[in-house]
Amino acid sequence: MGGTLAGFKWQSTVVQSNRALEDAEVTISDLQGKNEELAQVLTEVSSKITDPALVKRIAKFEDENRVLKTTTQQTQLSVSQALASNAALVPKALSSMEAGGVGQRSKADYSVGLQTLGLPDSERETMNEKLRSEGYGLDSNSASYIERPSWFADRSTVFYYSSSASSAAQDLARFMQSITGQVFVVKQGAGSGVDPSRRDVTLFVDYGKR
Repeated sequence: MGGTLAGFKWQSTVVQSNRALEDAEVTISDLQGKNEELAQVLTEVSSKITDPALVKRIAKFEDENRVLKTTTQQTQLSVSQALASNAALVPKALSSMEAGGVGQRSKADYSVGLQTLGLPDSERETMNEKLRSEGYGLDSNSASYIERPSWFADRSTVFYYSSSASSAAQDLARFMQSITGQVFVVKQGAGSGVDPSRRDVTLFVDYGKR
C-alpha cells in the first residue's frame, strides 16, 4: 500500500507540475506579445514628443522594457527546457495512473465545443446531438460561421489544452471523422479563453466543410 501511494504521489506530482508549466508557457507567450506592443507604442510616441522630461521618461521605460523582455525570454527558455525534460515522464505517469485505475475519465467528463464553418445551424446542432449520443458533454461555446474567423483552424481540427487530454482528443477526432468523412488534425491549443481549472477536460472542434 505504501509503495502504491508513493507511486501515485510521484505520478500526480509530475502531471500537475507539467500542467502548471504548460499554463506558465501560455502566460509567458501572452506577456511577450504585450511586451512587443508596448515597445512599439513607446517607439512611436518618443518620435513625436519634444518635451525633454517626457523623452527621458520614455527612454527609461524603453530600457526597463528591454530588461523585461530579456528576463521573459530567459524564463520561457527555462520553462521550455523543463517541459522537454518532462516529455518522457508525463506519458509514463499518465499510463501508470490509468493502469492503476486513477485518473480515468469517461466521455461525459469532457466538454466539447463545436465550431463550424460554412454549415447551417441545423447541421451543427445535429452534430452536437451525435456528440451527446456518443456520451460527450457539450460546451456552451458552440457556433456556426459563414465567414472564417481569424482564429479558425485552416483544417478541421480537434484542440486539447492539457497533455492528459491528448488521448481523449485522438478519440474525438476519430469519432468526428466517422460522422463527417473528414480527417481531423489533433493539436494542443493555447487555451487563452479556456477556464484554467477545466483545461484537462475541455476539447474544441473546428470543422470546416469542404
